[in-house]
Amino acid sequence: MRHIEALVHDRLRDIDIAAWQDVPAEQFADRPELIARYLEDAPHEAAARALKYARSAGSLSYDEIGFRSLSVTPFQGQVPFKSFAQARADALRQQRWRAPELVETLLEQQPRLRHRPLCVPDGQWAYETSENLFNMVQKTERGEPGDGIVWSFPLSAPPSVFLDGAQDRDLPRLLSQYARYDLADGRRPNWLPLPALIRAGRFVRCQQWQASLVSETLPGHYYLFLSHRWLTPTSPDPDGIQARLAAWQLVSAMCEAVYVAKERGLHTPRKYSQFVSAAVGAAGSDLAESLLVNVLREALDPSALADVYEEVLPLQEVTADNGVRKARSDIGLAHLRELVGDRPLLGALLARVHVWYDYSCVPQPPRTPEEQEDFEFAMGHFGLLQALGRTAVLLDDSDDYLSRAWCTLEVLTADALQNFDVLVGADRPTLVKGRTEDHLSKLLLDRPHVVWRAVLDTEVFRVQTPAGCMRRLELAATDEADLPAIYQGLCRLGAPRKIHIDGSEVVTGTFPLPVVQHGHTIVLPTTTARLVGEPQPAQTTTLDWAGATSVDWIPAAEPLTIESYVVLERRRWRSSCHVAVVGACEGEAVLLANWIVSRKDELKHAVGMPVGSLTWLATDVAPVGHFAEGTLRTAHVDALLWVLVASDVRFLECPVVRGLLAALRAARVPFVTLAIDVPENNVMRFAPTDGGKNGDADDVVRVAVRQARSAAWPGGLFRHQLLEELRSATTGARR
Repeated sequence: MRHIEALVHDRLRDIDIAAWQDVPAEQFADRPELIARYLEDAPHEAAARALKYARSAGSLSYDEIGFRSLSVTPFQGQVPFKSFAQARADALRQQRWRAPELVETLLEQQPRLRHRPLCVPDGQWAYETSENLFNMVQKTERGEPGDGIVWSFPLSAPPSVFLDGAQDRDLPRLLSQYARYDLADGRRPNWLPLPALIRAGRFVRCQQWQASLVSETLPGHYYLFLSHRWLTPTSPDPDGIQARLAAWQLVSAMCEAVYVAKERGLHTPRKYSQFVSAAVGAAGSDLAESLLVNVLREALDPSALADVYEEVLPLQEVTADNGVRKARSDIGLAHLRELVGDRPLLGALLARVHVWYDYSCVPQPPRTPEEQEDFEFAMGHFGLLQALGRTAVLLDDSDDYLSRAWCTLEVLTADALQNFDVLVGADRPTLVKGRTEDHLSKLLLDRPHVVWRAVLDTEVFRVQTPAGCMRRLELAATDEADLPAIYQGLCRLGAPRKIHIDGSEVVTGTFPLPVVQHGHTIVLPTTTARLVGEPQPAQTTTLDWAGATSVDWIPAAEPLTIESYVVLERRRWRSSCHVAVVGACEGEAVLLANWIVSRKDELKHAVGMPVGSLTWLATDVAPVGHFAEGTLRTAHVDALLWVLVASDVRFLECPVVRGLLAALRAARVPFVTLAIDVPENNVMRFAPTDGGKNGDADDVVRVAVRQARSAAWPGGLFRHQLLEELRSATTGARR
C-alpha cells in the first residue's frame, strides 16, 4: 500500500536495518545481539528501526505489523503490546514447559505458603497482585530489591493499612433494573430463562421454544448476553458443551454470590483498593458480585439469605472450580437438574436469571419473511442488548474467537461498556485453570487499540476501504454480507476509554516546550512522576466535546489532515493560548486536532482566550496504523495560557501528559486541562504555582533560548527514552 511505502522508503529511507532484513521476527528473542548492535550505535533511531522493520516484509496485516515491531523493540515494560502472533508463541512456549497436573497444582499452592507477617514491616516495599495474592518485596535504601523475601497476603485479607484505605465500590446495577426498554417500534428482545436451559439440557433452536422465552425485563432479574463461537456453520453447540458450561458456571456464580453475601453482609458494599487496583476483603468474582447487587439484594432479606446459604453450603466443593469439571461429564445437564431440583430456594434465585444466546433467541433458518425481519432487526441492535445487561464470553479458543467478526464486535462492545466476564467455553482440561481466559484478557488490553487504529486509517486518513480494513484486521464472517454492518458497529465504538501504558510506546508529532522569562528560557521536563499533593483547579467548567472521539462527525470523503504544529493567530499570538493535544496514535491526534480547529470559537468561550497555535503528540503503544508524519519534533512555545487536551484517563496515567504538566507547573504559567471524552465538569483552570515541589530543579531543565536547539527524530522515539533525548538534543549534549 502506498502509505506504507511512503513511510518506509521516504521518511525512513536513511534508517539502516540491513542486518535485520532477512531475519524472521520469531528469531529476535534468541538473538538479542542483533538489536543491541544498532542500539549502541544510534539509540535515538530505535523507534524508527522498529517501524521500518515492521513494514518491510510486505505484509499488510495489522497484527503482523505489531508482532514485527515489538520483536525488535528494545524497551519493553511488564505488559507490552500483545499481538495474536506473540500470544500464539507464548502459548506454545507454555505448552512446551507445562508440568504434570499434580506438579502444577503444587506450584500454584506454593505462593499461599509464603511468609505472612502480622503487620506490614517497616521500610520501603515494591508490590504486585497475582493469583488473588498481594505480594510485597522490601527495597533497600537505593530502591533495589532487598533480601528477596516475598511477603504474600490474600486479597481477601490484606494488611489493615490497605483495607482501611479502601473505598466502597459495588458493581453497578444493570440498566434493566431501572426501567423496561424496547429496542424500537415497541419491539422487545427475547431472553431465555436459565431454568428453561437446565430443563432442556441444551440450547434449542429459537422457533422450537418460543413459549419458553420471555421478552419483558423486570427489576430484580438478571440479563446476560452470551457471546460465543459457532462450532459448526449450522449449529453453534452440536455436542451441548456450551450449554453445560454456561449453566454450571452460572449456577456456581449464584452460589458464590450467596457465600459472599453471607460473609460480608447482604447490603455491605464491596471494598476496592485503588492502591492495588483490586477488590479487597470479602469479595467474589465480578459475575458473583453483579448477581449479589442485582438479584440477591432485591430478592432476599437477611433471614432468607441465611436459609439459602444453608441450602447451598454443601455445594462448595462441587462449585469450587465454577462447576467446570462437573459440566464436562453432565450430558444433558441431568445432574444439574437434580441438584437444582432438590434446592427450591436456589431454584427461585436462578429463575431470575435470563440469557441471550443468538441460536435460541432470534429466528434461525429457514425463516418466514416475518422471522427474517425480526432476525435482521435483532442483529442490528444487539449492542443495546449488551447495554441492558452484562456480557459473558464463552471462550474456548481466544485466537479464533477474536478472528470472528461478530465475536470481536461483541467483546469490544462489552469491553467499552466495562461489564463483561469470561467463562470457560470448551471441554479441555487446561481450561480449568483459566489459561485461555487469561489469554483473552491480555489480548483485550490491545485489541481495542488495534481496531481503533484500523478505523482511523479508514475514516480519518482514507488509506483503505472498509472491506480492506476488515481484511487487514483478519476478521471474517460466515456470511460476508454481514461485514459492512459489523464494520459500522466497530466505528460506533469510538476511541477506547482505557489506555495501555508501556515504555515501548512510540511518540511522534510535536512536543511543545514552554518559553518563559519574557522569551529567554525554555523549560524541559525531566520527570513523568505523579506529584504528591497536586494542586487543585482554581475553576472548573463544562465543554461537552465527547463527540470528538467518534468518527461520526468527520465530513465528506476527504481525508483529515493537519500538521503537528500550526499557528492560527499570527497577529494576536501574544494574547492567545496554545493548545497541546495528546492522542493514543497519530490518527486520534489528527482527529482531535481537526475537531478543535473547527470549533475553536467554542474553546475560546470556555477558556476566555482565542487559540493562537496548536500542537499534537501521539504516544502509541500499538504502532500499527498509518503515520501522517512519523516524526517527533520539538517546538518552543511562548503563550500566555496553555490548554492541554487529552482523554480523562491520560491526565491520571499517561507519562507524556504528566511530563507536559510538570513543565508547565515549573514554568509557572497558567494552564487549562480539557478531558475531551468527559461530557461535564471537564475543563479545569490551574493558576501558576509559587515554588515548592513544582518549582524544584530536579523536575525540569532550563535552557536559554539562544542556546537551545530544535530537534527532530524521524520515526519518533520510544517513550522510555523520551525525556533523556529531549534534554540531550535540546541542550546539544546528544552524542
